[in-house]
Amino acid sequence: MGFNKKKSYNKALLLKNTNAIHTFGMKMDIDVLYLDKCYGLIDHIVNIKPNKILMPIKGAKHVIEIDSKILITKSDYINARIVKK
Repeated sequence: MGFNKKKSYNKALLLKNTNAIHTFGMKMDIDVLYLDKCYGLIDHIVNIKPNKILMPIKGAKHVIEIDSKILITKSDYINARIVKK
């Protein structure tokens, strides 16, 4: 499950209980946020092209996939805090 087969999304996708993803079948670049078990930001990777594999990041428990066109600046990542509802 993920951002497959569409050219663009205007939302982020939270993938719980995973720390590695692939971009096979995607038609757009994405940014990826790696989160710890409390949804705090551990790492981020920007402008990932389709048909790539991203290996696990140590300590990551969840991943957010975002269309690369959505977030504006690097500080958006650094200041990110995910609020679990």
